[in-house]
Amino acid sequence: MLLRDRPSALASGLAAALLSACATVPSNLDLPAPTVVHDVRVEVTGVLRHGGIGGGVAGFRGVATNLGEETLSFCTVTFELLDPTGAKIGNAMATTQHLAPGVLWKFDAYNAGTIRTTLDRVTIADVQTDKSLFAGMSTNGGFDPSALRELKPGETTLAQAIDTLGAEPMAKNYGADGSITAVWSRTSMKSGKFQSKQATVLFDSNERMVRILSETSTGS
Repeated sequence: MLLRDRPSALASGLAAALLSACATVPSNLDLPAPTVVHDVRVEVTGVLRHGGIGGGVAGFRGVATNLGEETLSFCTVTFELLDPTGAKIGNAMATTQHLAPGVLWKFDAYNAGTIRTTLDRVTIADVQTDKSLFAGMSTNGGFDPSALRELKPGETTLAQAIDTLGAEPMAKNYGADGSITAVWSRTSMKSGKFQSKQATVLFDSNERMVRILSETSTGS
Protein backbone atom coordinates (compact mmCIF):
# COMPACT_ATOMS: atom_id res chain seq x y z
CA MET A 1 0.00 0.00 0.00
CA LEU A 2 1.36 3.42 -0.93
CA LEU A 3 1.74 5.94 1.88
CA ARG A 4 -0.64 8.35 0.19
CA ASP A 5 -3.34 5.66 0.20
CA ARG A 6 -3.20 5.08 3.96
CA PRO A 7 -5.42 8.02 5.11
CA SER A 8 -8.28 7.01 2.83
CA ALA A 9 -7.90 3.35 3.80
CA LEU A 10 -7.96 4.22 7.49
CA ALA A 11 -11.00 6.45 6.99
CA SER A 12 -12.81 3.66 5.15
CA GLY A 13 -12.01 1.20 7.92
CA LEU A 14 -13.25 3.60 10.58
CA ALA A 15 -16.47 4.24 8.67
CA ALA A 16 -17.06 0.51 8.29
CA ALA A 17 -16.53 -0.02 12.01
CA LEU A 18 -18.98 2.73 12.88
CA LEU A 19 -21.59 1.36 10.51
CA SER A 20 -21.18 -2.16 11.87
CA ALA A 21 -21.86 -0.88 15.39
CA CYS A 22 -25.51 -0.61 14.42
CA ALA A 23 -26.41 -4.06 13.17
CA THR A 24 -29.64 -4.89 11.41
CA VAL A 25 -32.45 -6.06 13.69
CA PRO A 26 -32.18 -9.86 14.19
CA SER A 27 -35.30 -11.68 13.00
CA ASN A 28 -35.57 -13.61 16.28
CA LEU A 29 -35.39 -10.55 18.55
CA ASP A 30 -38.78 -9.26 19.70
CA LEU A 31 -38.57 -5.46 19.58
CA PRO A 32 -41.37 -3.19 20.79
CA ALA A 33 -43.80 -1.71 18.30
CA PRO A 34 -43.91 2.11 18.05
CA THR A 35 -45.47 3.30 21.30
CA VAL A 36 -46.83 6.61 22.58
CA VAL A 37 -46.23 7.33 26.28
CA HIS A 38 -46.86 10.72 27.91
CA ASP A 39 -47.32 12.35 24.48
CA VAL A 40 -43.94 11.04 23.28
CA ARG A 41 -43.88 8.57 20.37
CA VAL A 42 -40.97 6.11 20.63
CA GLU A 43 -39.79 3.74 17.89
CA VAL A 44 -36.81 1.35 17.91
CA THR A 45 -35.00 1.32 14.56
CA GLY A 46 -31.85 -0.74 15.14
CA VAL A 47 -29.56 -2.70 17.45
CA LEU A 48 -26.19 -1.37 18.63
CA ARG A 49 -23.47 -3.98 19.09
CA HIS A 50 -19.99 -4.05 20.62
CA GLY A 51 -17.34 -4.72 17.98
CA GLY A 52 -19.70 -5.07 15.03
CA ILE A 53 -22.18 -7.72 13.99
CA GLY A 54 -20.55 -10.55 15.95
CA GLY A 55 -20.41 -8.65 19.25
CA GLY A 56 -22.80 -8.52 22.16
CA VAL A 57 -25.74 -6.12 22.29
CA ALA A 58 -24.68 -2.68 23.50
CA GLY A 59 -28.04 -0.96 23.18
CA PHE A 60 -30.66 0.24 20.73
CA ARG A 61 -31.07 3.01 18.18
CA GLY A 62 -34.40 4.75 17.78
CA VAL A 63 -36.39 7.92 17.28
CA ALA A 64 -38.78 9.79 19.55
CA THR A 65 -41.16 12.65 18.80
CA ASN A 66 -42.80 15.11 21.16
CA LEU A 67 -46.48 14.95 20.18
CA GLY A 68 -47.52 17.43 22.85
CA GLU A 69 -48.04 21.17 22.58
CA GLU A 70 -45.31 22.22 25.01
CA THR A 71 -41.52 21.96 24.98
CA LEU A 72 -40.20 19.25 27.31
CA SER A 73 -37.35 20.34 29.58
CA PHE A 74 -36.09 16.76 29.54
CA CYS A 75 -37.11 13.38 28.14
CA THR A 76 -35.71 10.01 29.23
CA VAL A 77 -36.51 6.72 27.49
CA THR A 78 -35.77 3.46 29.35
CA PHE A 79 -35.85 -0.03 27.85
CA GLU A 80 -35.94 -3.37 29.66
CA LEU A 81 -34.03 -6.32 28.19
CA LEU A 82 -35.52 -9.76 28.86
CA ASP A 83 -34.33 -13.31 28.24
CA PRO A 84 -36.59 -16.13 26.90
CA THR A 85 -37.88 -16.87 30.44
CA GLY A 86 -38.93 -13.25 30.94
CA ALA A 87 -36.09 -12.55 33.38
CA LYS A 88 -34.64 -9.06 33.23
CA ILE A 89 -31.01 -9.04 32.07
CA GLY A 90 -30.41 -5.34 31.58
CA ASN A 91 -31.62 -1.81 30.92
CA ALA A 92 -30.86 0.64 28.13
CA MET A 93 -31.43 4.37 28.53
CA ALA A 94 -31.25 7.60 26.54
CA THR A 95 -32.02 11.16 27.61
CA THR A 96 -32.22 14.59 26.01
CA GLN A 97 -33.10 18.15 26.99
CA HIS A 98 -35.32 20.81 25.43
CA LEU A 99 -37.46 18.65 23.13
CA ALA A 100 -39.81 21.02 21.30
CA PRO A 101 -43.26 20.01 19.95
CA GLY A 102 -43.05 18.03 16.72
CA VAL A 103 -39.26 17.67 16.89
CA LEU A 104 -37.79 14.27 15.97
CA TRP A 105 -35.09 13.09 18.41
CA LYS A 106 -32.69 10.42 17.12
CA PHE A 107 -31.24 8.55 20.09
CA ASP A 108 -28.86 5.73 21.00
CA ALA A 109 -29.93 3.99 24.22
CA TYR A 110 -27.00 2.10 25.73
CA ASN A 111 -26.98 -0.78 28.18
CA ALA A 112 -24.57 -0.48 31.13
CA GLY A 113 -22.82 -3.73 30.12
CA THR A 114 -22.60 -5.99 27.09
CA ILE A 115 -25.45 -8.51 26.88
CA ARG A 116 -23.97 -11.84 25.83
CA THR A 117 -26.71 -14.09 27.19
CA THR A 118 -29.75 -14.85 25.04
CA LEU A 119 -31.79 -11.68 24.51
CA ASP A 120 -35.37 -12.46 23.54
CA ARG A 121 -37.51 -9.38 24.17
CA VAL A 122 -37.08 -5.63 24.53
CA THR A 123 -39.80 -3.47 26.07
CA ILE A 124 -40.25 0.26 26.55
CA ALA A 125 -40.22 0.30 30.35
CA ASP A 126 -40.64 4.03 30.88
CA VAL A 127 -40.75 7.42 29.20
CA GLN A 128 -40.20 10.15 31.75
CA THR A 129 -40.53 13.88 31.09
CA ASP A 130 -40.79 16.95 33.30
CA LYS A 131 -44.52 17.07 32.46
CA SER A 132 -45.20 13.45 33.44
CA LEU A 133 -43.07 13.75 36.57
CA PHE A 134 -45.03 16.65 38.01
CA ALA A 135 -48.35 15.23 36.80
CA GLY A 136 -47.62 12.13 38.86
CA MET A 137 -46.90 13.96 42.12
CA SER A 138 -49.59 12.63 44.42
CA THR A 139 -49.65 11.01 47.84
CA ASN A 140 -52.47 8.75 46.64
CA GLY A 141 -51.95 8.02 42.94
CA GLY A 142 -54.03 5.67 40.82
CA PHE A 143 -51.85 2.57 40.42
CA ASP A 144 -51.91 0.39 43.56
CA PRO A 145 -48.73 -1.78 43.64
CA SER A 146 -50.03 -3.87 46.55
CA ALA A 147 -52.86 -5.14 44.33
CA LEU A 148 -50.37 -6.97 42.08
CA ARG A 149 -50.69 -9.98 44.41
CA GLU A 150 -54.34 -10.28 43.37
CA LEU A 151 -53.49 -10.90 39.71
CA LYS A 152 -53.62 -14.58 38.71
CA PRO A 153 -51.59 -15.99 35.77
CA GLY A 154 -53.80 -17.78 33.27
CA GLU A 155 -56.94 -16.18 34.70
CA THR A 156 -56.73 -12.40 35.03
CA THR A 157 -57.44 -10.48 31.83
CA LEU A 158 -55.89 -7.14 30.95
CA ALA A 159 -59.21 -5.38 31.60
CA GLN A 160 -59.48 -7.05 35.01
CA ALA A 161 -55.88 -6.09 35.81
CA ILE A 162 -56.64 -2.45 35.01
CA ASP A 163 -59.65 -2.58 37.32
CA THR A 164 -57.71 -4.33 40.10
CA LEU A 165 -54.66 -2.05 39.92
CA GLY A 166 -56.82 1.06 39.73
CA ALA A 167 -55.23 2.63 36.65
CA GLU A 168 -54.58 2.22 32.94
CA PRO A 169 -51.05 1.07 32.02
CA MET A 170 -48.57 3.86 31.39
CA ALA A 171 -47.50 1.95 28.26
CA LYS A 172 -48.45 -1.15 26.30
CA ASN A 173 -45.92 -2.86 24.03
CA TYR A 174 -47.13 -5.38 21.46
CA GLY A 175 -44.99 -8.39 20.53
CA ALA A 176 -44.85 -10.06 17.13
CA ASP A 177 -46.81 -13.02 18.58
CA GLY A 178 -49.67 -10.76 19.69
CA SER A 179 -48.59 -10.69 23.33
CA ILE A 180 -48.89 -7.47 25.32
CA THR A 181 -46.38 -6.14 27.83
CA ALA A 182 -48.18 -3.63 30.05
CA VAL A 183 -46.30 -1.18 32.27
CA TRP A 184 -47.85 0.50 35.31
CA SER A 185 -45.99 3.32 37.04
CA ARG A 186 -46.60 5.78 39.85
CA THR A 187 -44.45 8.68 41.02
CA SER A 188 -45.28 10.39 44.28
CA MET A 189 -43.73 12.65 46.88
CA LYS A 190 -43.52 11.79 50.57
CA SER A 191 -41.72 13.80 53.24
CA GLY A 192 -40.09 15.90 50.53
CA LYS A 193 -38.68 12.87 48.67
CA PHE A 194 -39.70 11.37 45.35
CA GLN A 195 -40.89 7.77 45.33
CA SER A 196 -41.41 5.71 42.21
CA LYS A 197 -43.06 2.31 41.84
CA GLN A 198 -43.34 0.39 38.58
CA ALA A 199 -44.61 -3.01 37.48
CA THR A 200 -44.38 -4.78 34.11
CA VAL A 201 -46.88 -7.56 33.36
CA LEU A 202 -46.99 -9.89 30.35
CA PHE A 203 -50.33 -10.86 28.74
CA ASP A 204 -50.85 -13.35 25.91
CA SER A 205 -52.53 -12.64 22.57
CA ASN A 206 -55.93 -13.21 24.23
CA GLU A 207 -55.11 -10.51 26.80
CA ARG A 208 -54.85 -13.07 29.60
CA MET A 209 -52.07 -12.69 32.15
CA VAL A 210 -48.94 -14.82 31.72
CA ARG A 211 -46.72 -13.50 34.54
CA ILE A 212 -45.30 -10.44 36.27
CA LEU A 213 -42.04 -9.60 34.49
CA SER A 214 -40.68 -7.07 36.96
CA GLU A 215 -41.43 -4.88 39.97
CA THR A 216 -39.27 -1.91 40.91
CA SER A 217 -39.40 0.61 43.72
CA THR A 218 -37.09 3.58 44.23
CA GLY A 219 -36.90 6.27 46.85
CA SER A 220 -38.90 4.34 49.45
